[in-house]
Amino acid sequence: MSVEANGDGAGPSILIEIDPHADMLDALMTSLGELVRAFAGDPARFAAYQDLATGRITAYLPAGRQVPSVPDVKGLLDEWMEPLMLGPVSVSLLSPRLAVAGASAGHPAPFRYVVHTDVEAGGAGELERWYDTEHMPGLAAVPGTVFAQRMICIEGSPPYFACYDLTAADVLDSDPWLAVRTTEWSSRVRPTFRNTRRFMSRRLDYRGS
Repeated sequence: MSVEANGDGAGPSILIEIDPHADMLDALMTSLGELVRAFAGDPARFAAYQDLATGRITAYLPAGRQVPSVPDVKGLLDEWMEPLMLGPVSVSLLSPRLAVAGASAGHPAPFRYVVHTDVEAGGAGELERWYDTEHMPGLAAVPGTVFAQRMICIEGSPPYFACYDLTAADVLDSDPWLAVRTTEWSSRVRPTFRNTRRFMSRRLDYRGS
């Protein structure tokens, strides 16, 4: 298992969250692929997922050499995709902070688990030390974790964004995963979370050129 202290070298990503019309998912994926090309990103790094509970789409678009502004991206989305969406689109810019290859690196990872949170005043330093030295490396070492990464929302909120690419959704119920979540340090840090969102999603197929 390898750890890289400043992300995976992939650079910033644009996080887009959309509630789609159920019968327009293919058109939505095509439009998101066009957006990658519009901003000169790498289509090979484009990925989109659908929340297993709500159906909400989260798309991760690689930023090109000139990172677009959130208003620019949102403006194009509103122009191109309004007929495909049930409500407003959310756009954030994510900057990588930590990337960890998992115990199951190299295996397919059709599921992504996300924790998106803020922290109480004065708790940021402790949160980041916990994530970087215990929590994320520990969860990456769990069988079934393919890749783990932590990012910061530099445009958008909450600011702390962690995601885990998994071989199966029930990795979260395994004994090794639960053991990492219930450490003494975790029991101190987790109550400081604020405005937290957690969700499991399945990766969507994209056949763009």
